[in-house]
Amino acid sequence: MVAHQNRFGKDSENIKAWTAVLSEVADLKGHHIHTGFEIDHIKEIVDKVHAKITPKPLLSGDDSVGLDHHTENVKSLLDDTDHSVCMLGIYGLGGIGKTELAKALYNKIVHQFEAASFLANVREKSNKINGLGELQKTLLSEMFERPETELGSTSKGIYEIKHKLGKKKVLLVLDMLMR
Repeated sequence: MVAHQNRFGKDSENIKAWTAVLSEVADLKGHHIHTGFEIDHIKEIVDKVHAKITPKPLLSGDDSVGLDHHTENVKSLLDDTDHSVCMLGIYGLGGIGKTELAKALYNKIVHQFEAASFLANVREKSNKINGLGELQKTLLSEMFERPETELGSTSKGIYEIKHKLGKKKVLLVLDMLMR
């Protein structure tokens, strides 16, 4: 706080606000751990907090003009379904904006899901050596916003995906070039 006071001045609004908040936090009562290790309780808390955080939209450099009408049309198709699993395919000639439409739709509905991922160039990546394994690692790391973990095999990846995502509401977009 001394460094911040020197930077902003002791009477600045920021310093007053920070001091008030820190004083309030200092008065909060803690939770005593009587059994087990502290790290296990920390992991449990982190998992509970992470489960309540919604996935982030895709970072997009520009907001494409004229997609709102189209995304609303496609979104209405998804809203009309009462299935637990819904699949939507967007196909057409190359260069007409299918990926941009998919990204815009993803950004519009991603907050409704517990986990989400937009995997680009799926066909190209899956044809490479260990491509499916790499796609699995990308999927799991994006869904849980954690560093990639080593899976060892695609079978282990399938197990991990089922185990971690089986009971969650998930949005998965596979963007691939059709031939």
